[in-house]
Amino acid sequence: MRGRLPSFVATIVACATAPGSSALAVVRLSGSAAFEIAQIVAPTSRPRATHRLALADIRSVHGCVIDRALVVEMHAPRSYTGESVVEFHVHGSAALIQCVIDHCVALGARHAEPGEFTLRAFASGRLSLDQAESVATLIASRNEQELSAAVHSI
Repeated sequence: MRGRLPSFVATIVACATAPGSSALAVVRLSGSAAFEIAQIVAPTSRPRATHRLALADIRSVHGCVIDRALVVEMHAPRSYTGESVVEFHVHGSAALIQCVIDHCVALGARHAEPGEFTLRAFASGRLSLDQAESVATLIASRNEQELSAAVHSI
C-alpha cells in the first residue's frame, strides 16, 4: 500500500493546533473531497492557488459567516499527507473551531483519529517510518534536548 492511498479512504478533519482558547487555530482537512468541502465552508469565486494563503469568509453549517480567516489549499501530492489538503487558519475560539469541524463533517468528512494525518503521510510515501515516529516524539517533547533529538530525526 505504501506510495499510494486507496481511493476509498475518507476525507478527514481535525484541529491541528493544541486544544484551548488561543489567538489562532488551524483546522486541517485532508482527502479527495477536501477542496469541494472547503468551497462550501469558505466559498471563493476563483480557484485558489496551491500553497498560497487567501482571505475568506468562513461559514457555519447554516450558511452564516462565523469568521474571516486565512485558507490555504495544498494540491496533491505536494502536501503533508500526499492528498488534497485544506487548512483553515481561524480565530482560536473553541466554539468556532467546533463549528468549522461540524460543517466539514456535515459535508462528508469524518473526524480524524489521533496521528492519522501523519499515518497518511507515511502511507503515501511522504514520510519514512522513522520520520513518522519522530513527528510523535517532536509533538511530545517537553524540553529543548528532546526537541532537538526529534528534529534531527525528521
